[in-house]
Amino acid sequence: MALPKSSSFTLSESPPGFLSEQDTKKLDEVVHEQLARATAGLSPMSLALACIDWAMHLAVSPGKQLQLASIDCLLMNAGTWHMSRAFVERQTNHAS
Repeated sequence: MALPKSSSFTLSESPPGFLSEQDTKKLDEVVHEQLARATAGLSPMSLALACIDWAMHLAVSPGKQLQLASIDCLLMNAGTWHMSRAFVERQTNHAS
């Protein structure tokens, strides 16, 4: 929405309730610094595109989906076995 020509402020000053250009630049710098830290300096867009590319390839690879699902089941079974064993040992130790 365009401002009316009879506007009471210029581009160098901010209207009440708005951030100055200096403030918005500082905010952008802080956000960019945090993104750089979070992504180890890699472009967030590059990371997003890589994830999308991986997901699209996986979506059309049923063999790989089955392989990953079977690995997941094996890991879940192993984790469940270890948790149940630790629980039984803990109950046994508390009972004695």
